[in-house]
Amino acid sequence: NLNMYANDTLRNMQYKQTNFTLSLAAPAINLNSPANNSWKNNNSIDFNFTATDSDGIDSCRSFSNSTGTWHNNQTINSISSGVEKSFNSVLSDGGHLWNVQCNDTFGNSAFALKNFTINVDTIFPNVSITSIATSAGSQTITVNNTVLDTNVGTCKYTIFNSTGGIDGISNNITFTCNSSFSATATAFSIYDLTIYATDLAGNLNTTTSTLNLSAAGVIVL
Repeated sequence: NLNMYANDTLRNMQYKQTNFTLSLAAPAINLNSPANNSWKNNNSIDFNFTATDSDGIDSCRSFSNSTGTWHNNQTINSISSGVEKSFNSVLSDGGHLWNVQCNDTFGNSAFALKNFTINVDTIFPNVSITSIATSAGSQTITVNNTVLDTNVGTCKYTIFNSTGGIDGISNNITFTCNSSFSATATAFSIYDLTIYATDLAGNLNTTTSTLNLSAAGVIVL
């Protein structure tokens, strides 16, 4: 309460009482998704956040450094406290910082506690089988490969027999990208060897070589 008194030189007095609310607490903002340091293989990104304030939320603004400088992407009105809200931004390939700033109905403003990083990669890996070798009489082959990608993730291989089925247990076997690996076939025959390369954003590319494995050696067809 605020009490105010006024009197003039003739001692006439007037009194007024008014009530007001003082709020210094800024909104609390939670960045829900994408998770910090996550990867996306699409340039169109949906961002989700929740702003909470007992005095109500007036508006929120999304920020990022997508243009090279920290800037406001868009302003979002009609925000309900404690209710998830989303916005969309189109980002180029690369790493970007993002955050959300909100102000309540008293003008108190705050960002989320820390900036989040979103990584965008829409480019598929370039994968190739550079050589397949074996020793005479051996059913084990040594495979060299090349995987070109800025954000190389995982590599796997599968060997298919002449009828298209999986040869033995050679199904989705993980190996280190760009490193040679050995695989053993169940018999001397014709096979398809497929390598799968996936980057950190989930972009998948494959390559397949057909080979004729015999007691004399291996021939890539």
